[in-house]
Amino acid sequence: MLRVLRAPMLALVLAGQCLAPRAAAASEPLPPACQWIPQDALALLELRRPEAILEKLLDPEAAALVASSPLYKKQAASAGFQIFLGLLGHLEARLGADWRTALRSLLAGGATLAAKADGAALLVLDARDSRTLEVLHDMSLGLARAEATRRGEPDRVASFERGGAAAWSLGPEAAAFDREHDALEAAAAGSGSADALRAWWLRRMVLTPFPLLEKMALFWHGRFGTSAARVKEAGLMLRHVRLLRRNALGSFEVLLQEVAKDAATLVALDSAASRRARPSEGFPRALLERFTVGPGRFSEADVRDAARAFTGRFVLRGELRSFEREHDPGSKRLLGREGKLGGEDVVRILLEEPATARRVVRDLYRWLLSEDDEPSGALLRQLSKSLAAFLDDLKRDGLLDRVLVMTFSEFGRTVQENGRRGTDHGAAAPLFLAGGKVKGGIAGPHPSLTDLDAGGLRHHTDFRRVYATVLDRWLGFDARAVLGGEAGDVLEPLDVLRG
Repeated sequence: MLRVLRAPMLALVLAGQCLAPRAAAASEPLPPACQWIPQDALALLELRRPEAILEKLLDPEAAALVASSPLYKKQAASAGFQIFLGLLGHLEARLGADWRTALRSLLAGGATLAAKADGAALLVLDARDSRTLEVLHDMSLGLARAEATRRGEPDRVASFERGGAAAWSLGPEAAAFDREHDALEAAAAGSGSADALRAWWLRRMVLTPFPLLEKMALFWHGRFGTSAARVKEAGLMLRHVRLLRRNALGSFEVLLQEVAKDAATLVALDSAASRRARPSEGFPRALLERFTVGPGRFSEADVRDAARAFTGRFVLRGELRSFEREHDPGSKRLLGREGKLGGEDVVRILLEEPATARRVVRDLYRWLLSEDDEPSGALLRQLSKSLAAFLDDLKRDGLLDRVLVMTFSEFGRTVQENGRRGTDHGAAAPLFLAGGKVKGGIAGPHPSLTDLDAGGLRHHTDFRRVYATVLDRWLGFDARAVLGGEAGDVLEPLDVLRG
């Protein structure tokens, strides 16, 4: 297998003589490292026989000289250097050998560095040991994903198949893809053609490196049902789709609150002008009937009072404007709750209804798992009632912010066995956290349906990071001391809890 690693300004090709691209026959030799150097490279630095240089660099006397220098001593005291040493120790533990042996293995066949006119660089290491190569690949990919997740940009790291080689990118693939398709969609919207915008979104769905994101954006588009035929402005539709994409894998409350202020949605539901004297019932009715609790669980009085809560909102020249003088400040009653409610209050009340959770879960099940099998209503009711009773007890006793619930499955599921065909041993499984201080949304990058581990989804988060999060952020313990003192991102807490 050939590993191609791409970073914003660096592409790293790890090649080994004992490895071969998946598309090549076993008898075919791996292409020489020099064949990966771009033809437009401005400068090349090639190291063909690294043994002598490595012996000089790794000589104990040379190492002692470097360690005694003021620059080294200054760097050795930094937190970053300590993390580096921890990662080095982790690499040695994975390989069962010291880092000097690993370095000799990685550079056994030489190294080539190329510089291009656009500022990019390409480093080719001609390794001779598959084990060292695999460990380095997995560690570097894991670190890149962890860092991207820590910065709130999990999409910046992608893993995919390309030309028979396993490849991953940090930045350019995802960023360039988004830039290209954002520009194409904007151009289509600028032309005023909803058909052109629709065509570019379909193209994006087909080519995206993150199919789950687009699949969920399409799910919410279908659920909210904002039609270009009713909106009649491609620019508003583009903003609507981007809103859905931005929140597709996040908090449903955040998404619903944004949809309630979305110009395209309000126009499509004849709620572009909701006056105090004439409240618009289009959006409030859809909110109750289609987006949350569903038919038969509200009255016409609920619709009227919800409409009063949303008064004062107008869509003017494609933008949402709020006018306090047009808002009805009086008391409203919704599903038994009474007060001087506004639009955001209405959304929060509806989200607290168990019926809303059941409808969303049922629809997600049909969308993601099985279009034919209906999820057990009794099971959903039992689970919903149990969780609701548990959370209500915590709220009543003032303990919600002091309790953290963690649930996970020992088993994953292979992609091909998705649906109701039993449970098998996959390589990864979801883990859920619940509690008053848990941030909503999905932590970690989107799973790939093509870059698999023995047919199952690859895990992106080491389970020890979850334990480290609970120990460090919840219980106040030193996670490294409890979990063995390992350093680096393996034990870096996840950003899933509020302070």
